[in-house]
Amino acid sequence: MNILKQVSASIFTASLLCCLPYTHTKQKTIQNNRDIIFSDKPNSHLYWQALLLAAKKKKEEALKIVALIKSGNNGSPDLLSKEDESKNIDALFDKLFLSEVCRDPQRLSSIGLFESIGIYDHNAYLNNISPQGMLLELEKKEASLKLLLEYSAEDLSPEQKISYKIFLWDLNHAIQGKKFLFHDYHISHMFGILYDLTQIFTQFHSLKTVDHVDLYITRLSKVPGQLMQCITLLTHQKELCIIPPAFTLSKVINLIKKLVPDAVEKNIFYSHFLN
Repeated sequence: MNILKQVSASIFTASLLCCLPYTHTKQKTIQNNRDIIFSDKPNSHLYWQALLLAAKKKKEEALKIVALIKSGNNGSPDLLSKEDESKNIDALFDKLFLSEVCRDPQRLSSIGLFESIGIYDHNAYLNNISPQGMLLELEKKEASLKLLLEYSAEDLSPEQKISYKIFLWDLNHAIQGKKFLFHDYHISHMFGILYDLTQIFTQFHSLKTVDHVDLYITRLSKVPGQLMQCITLLTHQKELCIIPPAFTLSKVINLIKKLVPDAVEKNIFYSHFLN
C-alpha cells in the first residue's frame, strides 16, 4: 500500500508539469515502450500468436499457446519478424494487424482480447507518445502500405477484398495526414493524454488478482515517464506554432487541481485500486 501511495502522489504532480510544458523545453524525452511490447520476454512471439487466435475466435488453440507461455516453451517462429515467403494475403493481414497493436498496450487493454485468454502482462506498459514515437508509428504504416500494395485485390476472395480495402483505407488515411501529424490538441478538458490515462487505469485495467495489482503498480510507475513524453510533444508542437487555446489549458489545470485532493487516499487512481 505504501508503494501505491508514493506512486499515486507523484502522478498528478507530474500532471501539473504536463499542463505547463513551455517552461520545460530542456527536458529530455523518456524513451519508454518504443520497442514492441513483450520484447523483454524470451517467448514474446507466443503472445502475438495467442492474440491472433483470440481475434479469430479460436480460443481453444489460443489457450494452448498460453499454456506454452506459462511453461516457458519458446514454440514456433516469430510472426512479427519473419518474412512472408508464401505470399499468403491472410498471413499479411495478420502481420498488419500485429503491426497496429504491438506498440499500443493501452489499446490492447481496452479491447480485452488478451484478457479473454488469461494474459495480462501487457498491462505493465504504456504507449510511447513522444514525437519520435509518433514518427516511428507513421514509418511503420508506410512500410505496411508498401507490403499491401504488392498484392492485387482482383485475385482475392470477397472476404479478403473487404479486409484489403479496410487496411488500404486506414493506411492511406494515416499517411496522407502526415503533414498534420502533430496538429491534434493532446491536452484538453474533454479528451487527450490525461483522459486516456484516467480511462486506462479506472475502466480497462483488471484488478482481480495479486498479479493484476502488481501490473497496476508497475504501470502507474510509468505515468511520470509518459507525461515527460507529453511535455516533449507539446514543446515540439509549440515550435511548430500549434498551441492549444488558452481556455483549454486553463480548464485542464483547474480539472487537475480538483483531482489532487489533500489526502492521497482520495486520489481517483488510489480509490479505484481500493475498490
